[in-house]
Amino acid sequence: MRRRWKIAGAVVAVIAVLLAVNTIVTNSETKPAKADGGRIVSLPGGDLQMREDGSADNPPVVLIHGWTASTHWFDRITPILAPHYRVIRVDLLGHGGSAKPKNGYSMEEQADRVAAALVKVGVRRALAAGHSTGGEVAIALAARHPELTRALAVIDTEPDEKFVDPDLLARFSLMPVIGQAMKRLATDGTIRDGLGQAFEKGFDVPQVFVDDFNKLTYTAYKQTYDESGDYVDDGHLADDLRSVKVPRVVIFGRHDRLVEPPLEAAAFYRDRFGVRTAIVADAGHSPMVEQPATTASLLRGLDAEARR
Repeated sequence: MRRRWKIAGAVVAVIAVLLAVNTIVTNSETKPAKADGGRIVSLPGGDLQMREDGSADNPPVVLIHGWTASTHWFDRITPILAPHYRVIRVDLLGHGGSAKPKNGYSMEEQADRVAAALVKVGVRRALAAGHSTGGEVAIALAARHPELTRALAVIDTEPDEKFVDPDLLARFSLMPVIGQAMKRLATDGTIRDGLGQAFEKGFDVPQVFVDDFNKLTYTAYKQTYDESGDYVDDGHLADDLRSVKVPRVVIFGRHDRLVEPPLEAAAFYRDRFGVRTAIVADAGHSPMVEQPATTASLLRGLDAEARR
């Protein structure tokens, strides 16, 4: 019996050491920018990958993805917008083909970095559209760099943390030690199941979205989540949104399962901030993926309002 207890103790000790080592290694992981179809824009503190579609002579639209995503989340809406606009998609720091350093993940830092990238490619007065966490970046961009923004669209972004309740798996993934181990061991099937919450039930999550998740470092994953929550909790979203003077619209999928209930979240924006809202039927948290034509029409309507 003693021998069994000794063996069990040794096994536990080995597991504890492995978990500790994995935590240290995972937390220290960084990655340089690596293009996977776009161009790399060199910037202090972290290079960004950018994709452009449509004529450079058309008015610019900047599309900003959310947490754990990339420019690929706009693949379905881009061909609809490109005949009319210069469509610019940016991988946020820590995501897609952009650099993944140890820090720089606050919404304000992300917005400043996107702004610097836009200036580098000669963009002024863009329609900025951000999805989920990218909506927070778009709000910060419009507030901090008004010269770069002619209109603001916010897609399925929580106006207050009371509208977001992470499921048990997500909570575990953000816990010290456990989260790092889950990142290391997660299978494509587990990742696909988690991403499925960003859509209506039954939506077939593309493999490229799973690949996007796998490109993340744990630091980018955790810090982006934390900084997004702080931006909302500390009142920066509210302050920034109130300071934006250009035409604004907030869009929600009617069946959003991550920002709940979406109709109440939309009403919160309308009543607290005086923002026009729109609801996309037959869509969950990601209407630009699930209903790209309808979402593109809403963006074009916002643009028409900005041009009056």
